[in-house]
Amino acid sequence: MKPTVADLSVTRDAFDRIAPEFDQVVGRNSINSWMRETSRRWIRTVFPPGSRLLDLGCGSGADAAAFAEEGYQILAVDLAPEMVAATQAKARALGRTDRLRAVCGRLGEVDRLISASPWDRFDGAYANFSLAYEPSLRSVLEAVHRVLESGGMFLCTLPNRLALSEVVLYGPQLRFGHILRRFRETTWMDVHGIRVPFHAYSSGEVTLARAGLFHLVHQVGVPVFVPPPYLFPWWNRLGRARQALTGLDGRWAGRFPWNRLGDHTLYGLKRVDFGASPR
Repeated sequence: MKPTVADLSVTRDAFDRIAPEFDQVVGRNSINSWMRETSRRWIRTVFPPGSRLLDLGCGSGADAAAFAEEGYQILAVDLAPEMVAATQAKARALGRTDRLRAVCGRLGEVDRLISASPWDRFDGAYANFSLAYEPSLRSVLEAVHRVLESGGMFLCTLPNRLALSEVVLYGPQLRFGHILRRFRETTWMDVHGIRVPFHAYSSGEVTLARAGLFHLVHQVGVPVFVPPPYLFPWWNRLGRARQALTGLDGRWAGRFPWNRLGDHTLYGLKRVDFGASPR
């Protein structure tokens, strides 16, 4: 079964525990850093500076703080109180508390949390690698739909069911269980010594979750040819091959069928106004 509401307390505790060193952990992993910058590049492309944006699952606030510095107005939301505190500390250190607010709560209830911000409607929203822990993707999309302006965009990056790089690496070793493990309803990951449940999504599942709320504008594998972050020690030994693989991602990750074969998939979703015909 998928992660449940009860599982959210496990997720909260795990990310509270890792909050003090979260930036260092992410920064030490070159693939994580590459994926973060890829997501930021898409956000900058879709939303002009000055946009009012929701950051869902903000973590320690690295993305939110970077965007606040660039002129965006950000309401950052996270389930873990220590992550919210880290985000608030970044806002104070940068002198950007006018542009960056952070609140604690469930992502599926973001429409109830916006009273803590000076903004009640948003030009867009993004969720960088944070929705896999949610019990219901549909509930999150419904909440985001309620607070976006007409035609607003939501960029979210979700773990994919099948990753090309794992097929290539583990197929010759006949490790099919490892390749197919994401097809289980719940997969587990270790976060600072705590087993946290998460759910990977197929394109079809995302289509069902967004039905009537958002239509698909972008679908990009993140990454496709670059391996998943847990393989970064191997990745760091590849030398010049790394540049070739990142080049392939830059050229092909947004094209079918490669855009359905990433470790994660970035979905660019445009709000459907009720009464309009969803696509």
